Amino acid sequence: MNQSNISDWNPTYWSSFIQNPPDMAEWGFWLRFIGLPFVIILGLCGNCTAFLVMCFSPLRKHSYSYYLAALAVFDTWSLVIRSLHWINLLQQLRGRPPLVVFESTLSCKLSEYLFTAVHICCSWLIVLIAMERHYVVSSPLQARKNCTPKVSRAAVGCLALAALMIEIYAAVLTDYRPGLGCGMTDSYIVWHYVIATSFVSMLPLILILLCNIHITYLLHRLDYITNIFRNDHKTKRVTYMLLMVSVAFIILVMPNALLGLILTIRVDWIPHLVMLAPPFNLLWDINFSINFFIYVISGVEVRRELRGMCCSPCQGSEAMDMVSPKLPGGSSQSVHLETVSGTLSAQSQSSALSAGDCP
Repeated sequence: MNQSNISDWNPTYWSSFIQNPPDMAEWGFWLRFIGLPFVIILGLCGNCTAFLVMCFSPLRKHSYSYYLAALAVFDTWSLVIRSLHWINLLQQLRGRPPLVVFESTLSCKLSEYLFTAVHICCSWLIVLIAMERHYVVSSPLQARKNCTPKVSRAAVGCLALAALMIEIYAAVLTDYRPGLGCGMTDSYIVWHYVIATSFVSMLPLILILLCNIHITYLLHRLDYITNIFRNDHKTKRVTYMLLMVSVAFIILVMPNALLGLILTIRVDWIPHLVMLAPPFNLLWDINFSINFFIYVISGVEVRRELRGMCCSPCQGSEAMDMVSPKLPGGSSQSVHLETVSGTLSAQSQSSALSAGDCP
């Protein structure tokens, strides 16, 4: 293909992000090279733990747990994408060519299509969490009937399907060009960035901000409807935890989104504001690794279930030690075994009942 045809194309975002890291002379290279490993390792550990807690503890009975479990999965994929970027950063530091590259039409189409869809799911899961909390606080009686795990699973499935459908055009329009890599024509790349930015950051930020403002207002007036549901205090605790997740998303994503919007509108400001891109990008990276730690800090129920999952093997071992000695007559202490077993069963039932708050 001749050069004139290549000049009509621009590289797509994700392939360029992964296989064309910044130059070592730029401070953004060192910021991400040093910061990303901590973000990725902590995020992968936190997301895997969050998935286990939400899916394999009594919390799975609540509708919000399925949103948080799905968020852990998509956040993990986002961190895997960033780990590919860091591998090429390391290759550049060692003076070697990029290890992760896209050199076929199929890899170009799939990378731009799937990577953008994953980030749409990450953002809109926060929107679903904020909207459900708004529904729980504003209409608690209806939420008891409508906010169920079955509805949450269906919502997550519909969201994933919608993200894949929205980004079908990216797979169709992206192509591989020798000498350029993955790209789209000039006439399409602008629309792609507008659509991707709108669904990944701008629209979710607006909806989450509006929901959080109204939730905060309703929480201040919650005493007015306290008598409507018995376990109001626990519902408020869960709402505050999920509110913290939404606020963290706004704080970590909004700077990068606003900077991208400003630089798109005012191209002449790029030389003055481009220095802000590296720290704002790192904030966006942190967004995919911090959620589990927010659950632990602000969620009493999450801390209790995490402690129970970590300590249950130790408790089981201690219980066996208590019942293993023999009585002087040679018979085993079956009465003690039954007593301990009954006590543990009663405790687990009590824990399960106490976890049954409003959705």
